[in-house]
Amino acid sequence: ARVVHAAARDLLGAHAGGVLVLDDDGRTSEALHTAGLPATLVATWQRFPNAPGLPAADAVATGTPLYLEARAALLATYGALADAFAEAGTQALAVLPLVVGAGADRRALGVLTLDFPHEHHFDVYERALLEAIAAQTAQALDRARLFEREHAARLSLARERARLADVFEQAPAFLAVLRGPTHVVEQVNHAFYRVVGT
Repeated sequence: ARVVHAAARDLLGAHAGGVLVLDDDGRTSEALHTAGLPATLVATWQRFPNAPGLPAADAVATGTPLYLEARAALLATYGALADAFAEAGTQALAVLPLVVGAGADRRALGVLTLDFPHEHHFDVYERALLEAIAAQTAQALDRARLFEREHAARLSLARERARLADVFEQAPAFLAVLRGPTHVVEQVNHAFYRVVGT
């Protein structure tokens, strides 16, 4: 996300922005990556509720990008954020939802934002480029989340197997695990050896 965001900033002349991700229930946004923003803003907006009236929440709710090309448009739409825009030096803003899937399987993962220090007209080519970048970023985030979940599931399974092996080994009775119709012994505990021998 960081590399893609930096490339988009450099390509279009944005001075700041970030990638925000939603938590699992979609109620909270968290900054995964920020660049060019004052530390006070980053701290304030590191994690925040997805309330209507915020650019990120509105882009997620509608599933469509927001292109605010001038300060007047910013203030007309999000006047409550005038101080934050001033502190960031933002005169124009693009907010692109990060969405994967389609139809009933469509899921919002967060947003990609680009802040501009001057008015910026987003022509049809820039919009197409930004939307393609957002789609690729969403796919990468989705794959990363799937990998993290799979990794966590494997760790959990390994812990449960170790716990089961410990219980099996410490059982006061002799135990054996047999496989197949010929009853091939797969595993025995120490109590089994004490009773049956090696």
